[in-house]
Amino acid sequence: MDVREQHAVTGLIQEGGRTVGVSFTDHEGNLREARARYVVDAAGNTTRHANIAGERVYSKYFRNIALYGYYENGGRLAPPMDGSIYVAAFDEGWFWYIPLSDKLTSVGAVVDRKYADLLKQDPARAMQMFMDKCPSIPELLGPSARRVTEGIYGELRIRKDWSYCSTRFSKDGFVAVGDAACFIDPVFSSGVHLATYGALLAARSINTCLANQIDEARSFEEFELRYRREYGNFYQFLMAFYDMHQDEESYFWKARDVIRSEEGANEAFVRLVSGVSTNREPVFRSADELFNQESVWQVQEKYIEQWRATPKENRSKEHLDRMITEVSDRVADVLYPPEARARTLDVFHSGPEATRQLFTDGLVPSDDELGWQLP
Repeated sequence: MDVREQHAVTGLIQEGGRTVGVSFTDHEGNLREARARYVVDAAGNTTRHANIAGERVYSKYFRNIALYGYYENGGRLAPPMDGSIYVAAFDEGWFWYIPLSDKLTSVGAVVDRKYADLLKQDPARAMQMFMDKCPSIPELLGPSARRVTEGIYGELRIRKDWSYCSTRFSKDGFVAVGDAACFIDPVFSSGVHLATYGALLAARSINTCLANQIDEARSFEEFELRYRREYGNFYQFLMAFYDMHQDEESYFWKARDVIRSEEGANEAFVRLVSGVSTNREPVFRSADELFNQESVWQVQEKYIEQWRATPKENRSKEHLDRMITEVSDRVADVLYPPEARARTLDVFHSGPEATRQLFTDGLVPSDDELGWQLP
């Protein structure tokens, strides 16, 4: 393996419609080229090559904006949870609190896009305002914490255009993984999972093609279908989570109403994450059913109204967890056929990826799990 630091990719080399390498500048600023049978784009959401394989389509439901920075000497949860991520909701949105090392912590606020101007004009003031409205974050940071203001962690950063998915993840020698391919709201920290899972699938397809065991089209079709299926599962689960957490006093949470959101009219994106654009098994029964199953929303509304009717002082985490579980089970019963429900629950409850065939005429992992093979 040849790993080169302080080198920057400047473009893709394409010949006859196929990606055959990259141009880059080395650590001395010299322009050079590197050729390969396959190029993997893992450059994140700001990749320059977002539309090489397909078009990037944005969700109209998760249209949030994040403001985040890094803090030194922040507090930790009590052991044995001292290395765990902490998430706290407040009226304007929610905070993440992620320990990165013993001393460094990532702290970010996810809020509605109506705050975009404030975030651009005075991000420090905006961060302080959000912390004032969510006191558990400054309490956890503690009196010794300070925001990093120098070096690579020394600025408050803004992320927008929150959730997106490309219509294709691969094309003729080019493969996108991680945030270069797709991204979804990070409330459950699914980004690392999707990135590493996508990289695993891409590696299997590349290894299979390099060994000339299965043709390229079929190998990368398996990559596409499995990757998109995983993204779609998380996407629907997160929609149910956001809708469950509505609060009549909160603009942020109330605005995330699945039934009345713009997502229902965002047909291209719904079809994309539903999988109905392919001839294989969809994640959902159909894009229309995703938003038009009255029995699902009636049940969900019942539990939401129960939660709203409960005095805030009587609301407990155990109460909320029980309601979310019941709603999720009911959503699964209606939207998923039994076999699809079992596969979706595998995402959250299973260990290593199942080695079974997931699609009609699909492939299965090889015995060493480094490639694909016929079932």
